[in-house]
Amino acid sequence: MASPPMSRNTDASTAENDPKASFWATIEPPHNTAASESAEAYDRLREGLEREILVKLGIPASAGLDDMVRELLAVQDAPETYCVYPEVGEALQRLRDAGYRLAIVSNFNWTLPELADAIGLGQHMDAVVTSARVGYRKPHRRIYEAEIGRAHV
Repeated sequence: MASPPMSRNTDASTAENDPKASFWATIEPPHNTAASESAEAYDRLREGLEREILVKLGIPASAGLDDMVRELLAVQDAPETYCVYPEVGEALQRLRDAGYRLAIVSNFNWTLPELADAIGLGQHMDAVVTSARVGYRKPHRRIYEAEIGRAHV
């Protein structure tokens, strides 16, 4: 079965068509350039987002939300949290050898470039772009424009 075509409308929110996008739109907007000014500013945003998610899940403040948020952020940033299959490095290298330019473009936190290096993916990429640093989340066109600029495409 063929995959559905990708949406070309990268400026508009898909929240009205996608329940997951609708949930995330209530938590994090498609752009937040103020939080993208520094790692510290973005971490404050992350703390607030994780706290809001826990509250929406019905976890009471008395359950130790601050400790839970700290643990969630630590797990997200830890390279040992992620598993890169052994054949991935070789596959990525073969794509590069074939002339492809490769990039990671993700709605992830500030540490993505360092994380990609730590788990062995960064060395295969022409660019690693995270919405945290760009200030725009996929599918907004500006995150893709940032990738194109960094990869010199």
